[in-house]
Amino acid sequence: MLARNLAQHPECITTLQIQQSDRDAGKYPRSFFAGEIEMKLFGGDQAQDELVRPWRLNVTKERLLTAVNEVDRFCSWIEDALRRWPGQLEQSAT
Repeated sequence: MLARNLAQHPECITTLQIQQSDRDAGKYPRSFFAGEIEMKLFGGDQAQDELVRPWRLNVTKERLLTAVNEVDRFCSWIEDALRRWPGQLEQSAT
């Protein structure tokens, strides 16, 4: 969602590259959609992470599908937990 918002409403209109916003970089220092070049060069060094921020974002088909699948897995997990929840409340009350 954040990557789509940045593509539609970039902070800088002078480039065609999508970059992580400074605010998002503070909240999510290891972006799932970070560009491969940055991750290879600076991915393991937290001190250099600060120097190269904001990360360029690269939303590939594979990464997007992985993200969608992870969201789907999370939704399935939470739906299962919600289905079990009333029963757990009844058991703890007795």
